[in-house]
Amino acid sequence: EHCSGLVRVAQAQDVAALVVDDTRAMGRVNADGIYFSSGGNDPRELIARFSTHKIAGCGGIKDRHRALEIGDANPHFVFFGKPDGDIRPQAHPKNLALAQWWSEMIEIPCIVMGGSSLETVVECAASGAEFVGLGLAVFSHTDGPGAAVGEANRLLDEHAPFFTDPE
Repeated sequence: EHCSGLVRVAQAQDVAALVVDDTRAMGRVNADGIYFSSGGNDPRELIARFSTHKIAGCGGIKDRHRALEIGDANPHFVFFGKPDGDIRPQAHPKNLALAQWWSEMIEIPCIVMGGSSLETVVECAASGAEFVGLGLAVFSHTDGPGAAVGEANRLLDEHAPFFTDPE
């Protein structure tokens, strides 16, 4: 019931709603896709099974070799970091390094987990990652999540102009 409500709220705001690891729940609540969090299990078969009709991405990637293995399954995205890994103000250097390496070589979009400070969106964008994952920086913001997202977008507009269209 809780998951279904969150999916409806997200989709009403034109935001894709992904369920973590539970393909049955994804189907029951009509989520837009699935995020396979564990790099320990082999999600390649699941990515192949669901990516034709849902968003399918994978995380739990701790090194380049595993990233390439996951990339061979052609997910819609890969995630460097842990969704709850924003325990420090800065993004984890290993995640930034993996995102930079990935973005220079691979066309599959990547998400890198930022830190608990909104300012980490700048260093995450500089890594070349297409997306930045934020948790505490958004949901613990004193002015609320909407203000946090607005501030993150302002920082990106100001400090990451290479994402703008060159035309």
